[in-house]
Amino acid sequence: MGRRPEGVGKPDEAGEPCGREPSAFLITPELIAFAIIFSAVIGMAAGYFPAKQAAKLNPVEALRYE
Repeated sequence: MGRRPEGVGKPDEAGEPCGREPSAFLITPELIAFAIIFSAVIGMAAGYFPAKQAAKLNPVEALRYE
């Protein structure tokens, strides 16, 4: 195995990795669950409302303008 360059992978005096800004946010399991549920709700709404409107149309009239 080769040697690492000096300063790479070693924390500085504050305990932070050298050359990187500290992260300003933390991804938690609750955040992941919220993102999945939120995207599912948006996806269902994006499919439901156009389908509801299309169900009200007469098929012959809808195909006439296709």
